[in-house]
Amino acid sequence: MSFPSIESDFQFLNHLVEELSIKSSLSELQDDDERVIKDVDIYGLRATSSEEHYLGEIGLSLQFACSKKGHAEEEIVIELKIIGRFIASIESMTTDDFKKMLLGNGTATLYSIARAIISTTTAQCMSSGQVRIPMINVLKFLATTDDEPQIEE
Repeated sequence: MSFPSIESDFQFLNHLVEELSIKSSLSELQDDDERVIKDVDIYGLRATSSEEHYLGEIGLSLQFACSKKGHAEEEIVIELKIIGRFIASIESMTTDDFKKMLLGNGTATLYSIARAIISTTTAQCMSSGQVRIPMINVLKFLATTDDEPQIEE
């Protein structure tokens, strides 16, 4: 199988870290420390088109906490907001399909990038360990969001 035959028509262009906040009173990180995803949200969905391409933008906001087992006052709280930009050829999909890809694949891509940012940043600022946030099931997450995200055109 050749690579072009399996390449997605929906492609990631770039991302921007809008906000990264790390507040910590945690002296060191242990494997058995409690890790909690406090909030995940998507925002700022926008889709536009030209004669050749769809361009889309989606934001992801994530709040995560990790506290010392048996010492809830010792914790690290991380807040991250990132925006991702995506592109697809108009010939390859409909507007509705692009919007679905932006919501599903865009969210999955940004969550993966958020995990990497948090892992590498905390590894550099903590004397022991790094914060690794768990993967999520994006389909379940999107199905449980309170409001249906609206895409601005």
